[in-house]
Amino acid sequence: MVRIYTLLILAFTFVISKAQLSNVYSIHFETNAHQLTVQHRHYIDSIISSLPNIPEAYILEVKGHTDNKGSLELNNSLSKNRASAVLKYLRSKNFNTTDTSIKYFADYKPCIQNTEENLWQNRRVEINLYTRKLDMVKIL
Repeated sequence: MVRIYTLLILAFTFVISKAQLSNVYSIHFETNAHQLTVQHRHYIDSIISSLPNIPEAYILEVKGHTDNKGSLELNNSLSKNRASAVLKYLRSKNFNTTDTSIKYFADYKPCIQNTEENLWQNRRVEINLYTRKLDMVKIL
């Protein structure tokens, strides 16, 4: 007696719906600096290691900021270079989301009033991670 078995393969896909802001991380820089320090790299490494390795589950925004010292031209360049340095490092660590944006605001979006004791808080890059809800849907 010969038995024939038919193997039915079900195909699934992930449907991505709604995203919500799940984590905001800030990296602070010295005056006029945009290079990542060893401490910055360790901090970013700890962020990456705390997340599940599912790039499709995230939308990534990297936002560069400066304090209000210096010219507009300098601050635009500095905020762009800070955000670019962080994004480049994230990518070098294979943290590649399907949706990534980079923005730079110079001194237009301070998180706190620019007083001498608060300037350091505005010299920052924000990493905003939005988590998407992934629904598994059967397709056949």
